[in-house]
Amino acid sequence: MKRKTTQVRVNSLLPTGFIAIAQRPRIGPAYILWGLLGFLGAHRIYCRRPWGYLQGGLFTGGVLTVIGISWVPVEGFFGPVWAIWTMLGGIGAAVTAVLWMLVDGFRIPAWVRKGRVVG
Repeated sequence: MKRKTTQVRVNSLLPTGFIAIAQRPRIGPAYILWGLLGFLGAHRIYCRRPWGYLQGGLFTGGVLTVIGISWVPVEGFFGPVWAIWTMLGGIGAAVTAVLWMLVDGFRIPAWVRKGRVVG
């Protein structure tokens, strides 16, 4: 079976430019990326969906917040309150990204059917 491809003219700084072949995303690689790197939004980037980088940043920022909190000395009256509040924010961000990833698992077939081709 021949895959559909689209020719996309890419303008560059050179006067000649070039033609790139853009292929539609396939469901197999999309689910592999979803399973392995879904929490970073890799499946969204592969399927050319918006917000893929935001999903990765949300998860990474949440995890780094939780890890970073363990290095901050908790002193004073408001220290523990600040530490708990920040910890909950980091955990909330990471959990939100993972839930977003799980919902995306059901949406991947529709994205592949649409077959966005950059151009």
